[in-house]
Amino acid sequence: MQPNSIITLITDFGNRDEYVGAMKGVMLSINPDLRFVDITHSIPPRDIKKAAFILYKAYRYFPGGTVHLIVVDPGVGGRRNPIVVETEKYLFVAPDNGVLSLILADGFKAYKITCKKPKSTTFHGRDVFAPVAAKLASGTSIISLSKPISSIAGHLFSPPQKVTDGILGEVVDVDHFGNVITNIPRSSVKPDRFIVEIKERTIDRISKTYEGKEPIAIWGSSDFLELSVPNGSLAETFNVHRGDKVIIRF
Repeated sequence: MQPNSIITLITDFGNRDEYVGAMKGVMLSINPDLRFVDITHSIPPRDIKKAAFILYKAYRYFPGGTVHLIVVDPGVGGRRNPIVVETEKYLFVAPDNGVLSLILADGFKAYKITCKKPKSTTFHGRDVFAPVAAKLASGTSIISLSKPISSIAGHLFSPPQKVTDGILGEVVDVDHFGNVITNIPRSSVKPDRFIVEIKERTIDRISKTYEGKEPIAIWGSSDFLELSVPNGSLAETFNVHRGDKVIIRF
């Protein structure tokens, strides 16, 4: 894979502190020609599931050779390994805590980062992950920075289940607009007509747009079933949270 000097970043660091800037400074010290894309630094603190889902929805839209750097690492300094994952088109640098679990269906090779003892046990984003991402984006070989491993952490999300007259899924994300995203992919729903049950409420309007006033079910841009209130927040209206059950009935 030919690197293209692009590094994307997903973290839970926010923008109030120096953490993101310090990471970029380290990477630019290695190669000042690197290009950064901040996918988001607003992952809720320690929310590995949110980071995994954001990564899943965004990573494939970048050109081949991009290095995706993800630092949502509640176990920093602990037993989890720092890893690199290589797929056909991309490299991912992250802690081995399940944050890469949704991209594994593409086929992958995994490596444990082998580096000198970091300056700090509490900021591996700066001292471990950033330098490795910068070197990979600059053309350094994976094998010079890491060693192959046979598996990495996965299974953060449960797949939807078939039930007698439909599909049982769950809420996996609530976006900035209050839209509720489920784990039910479009490919698993064959009939054109169905109803959705959530929090003892029923949604029977299946829409292709966010127009109108009534709650709707819609296939989102990542082809997962979303529930929405046009010009409002379904999460607030229905008091929905991640992990709540959703049933499609045919």
